[in-house]
Amino acid sequence: MLNIFLICLLTLPGEWLKFHHDLQNTGFQPELKGCLTSDSMRIKWQTPNEGFAKFAIVDINNDNIPEIISGNDIDNKIYNFNGENGSVIWSYTTSGKICSCPALGDLDGDTKLEVVVCSYDSQLYALNTEDGSLLWSYKTGNRVMSSPAIADLDNDSKPEIAVGSLDYTFYAFNGEDGSVLWSYATGSYIWSSPAIADLDNDTKLEVVLGDNKLYALNGEDGSLIWSYPIGVSASPAIADLDNDTKLEIVVGSFDFYALNGEDGSLLWSYTTTGGSVRSSPAIADLDNDTKPEIVFGSDDFNFYALNGEDGSVLWSYATGSHIWSCPAIGDLDSDDKPEIVFASNDTIIRGLNNDGTLLWEFGNSSAGDSDPSIGDVDGDGQLEVVIGGTGILKVLDGGCIAGVQEKVYSRETPRLYAQLSNHKLLFRYSIPKNSDVCLRIYNTAGELVKTLLNTNKVPGEYTLEWTPTGFTSGVYLARLSACGQNCTSKIVVVK
Repeated sequence: MLNIFLICLLTLPGEWLKFHHDLQNTGFQPELKGCLTSDSMRIKWQTPNEGFAKFAIVDINNDNIPEIISGNDIDNKIYNFNGENGSVIWSYTTSGKICSCPALGDLDGDTKLEVVVCSYDSQLYALNTEDGSLLWSYKTGNRVMSSPAIADLDNDSKPEIAVGSLDYTFYAFNGEDGSVLWSYATGSYIWSSPAIADLDNDTKLEVVLGDNKLYALNGEDGSLIWSYPIGVSASPAIADLDNDTKLEIVVGSFDFYALNGEDGSLLWSYTTTGGSVRSSPAIADLDNDTKPEIVFGSDDFNFYALNGEDGSVLWSYATGSHIWSCPAIGDLDSDDKPEIVFASNDTIIRGLNNDGTLLWEFGNSSAGDSDPSIGDVDGDGQLEVVIGGTGILKVLDGGCIAGVQEKVYSRETPRLYAQLSNHKLLFRYSIPKNSDVCLRIYNTAGELVKTLLNTNKVPGEYTLEWTPTGFTSGVYLARLSACGQNCTSKIVVVK
């Protein structure tokens, strides 16, 4: 049986909808290029107030200008910022610090996004993204520091919200009304944020989380599939590390581990030079060998890149302090190679080349607990980097044109919509002028896996139906290229 989940009815390239970008927590944004070099990088805008650490980037109102959604751990508010100029569109006040990353999704089937955020006041909040009004809230038994994830866990075509609490319980909530679908008691504080995927190819999603163990839970009912005895404060990430079409899980503890997703058996482990690993990993193919690498920071002051297949060290980079930041990966300088951005507790944000050499560094007070996010913040078709920490939220821009890209979003922009229909995807797209048109499917490593359309079209609206027969389970990107411009939608295929 083939199931397809539509993540977003319409997405701009580079949206960052939750903690570490996607359901698998890969931290990899493969769609855009930037111009963030040591010579061109600048602060596009920054907030006057402090306390921002984790960010979601998404075009909420379909005006082609993304918004930045972020919680604040000083004034206890969740903010919606205009990505182009940093103006506050709305804010909502909770009664506790907000240290986790918000998540966005269509919770009620109205084709509009809602935002879910957690607070030190023990509550989970679902807010209307148009005005920040409260839709519902749920009070757990202790602080919620885990970042929520939104997915259809029980195959009912409606999204659920998965999140852990310091009340020793992991929850799955009904997205529409906040009622509890199921809960699982772990016996210890849950700091880490969940990763979600079909680990065993049974057409159903599993949830991976950690406390004093790493757990894989059945997404439908919360029953335990397996656990592995390592203490986890970082968040796990999921990918096919060895190209065997099966998913593995990577996570940091006192050492760094890769586990078989299906049964939780150990694939390999790596011991850093000293200290624990509190940095959640990011995953991408750094060296174009068609196999993913894993990057993360350690308390031993080093930042590592490991071979995903066997855990051997590809390279390491020494900083001046502990690294708790969760790295993000993308083409920062438009050289067609992935780069890595992360923060360390020496208050420096660094961009590294794919071989571990320094691309640039940026001094930022109190940046050590910032998880950078990468996306097109201002709608110019290029990526920017959003950073914070306990300090000020800043948007880093290249201040130049990345490669041959230009500002692409206007009334003359081609549009791509996707909708589900009887286990098939129906793409609807519009072309503003006579143009060569390509509709291609990419995997999250940025590799082309299918060309659905490559022809010339006159102006108009069109439809194309597609069933992803033969595709393995995972996240895919549908990209429409026309009139010298691109637009993208994301889908999840589950077999």
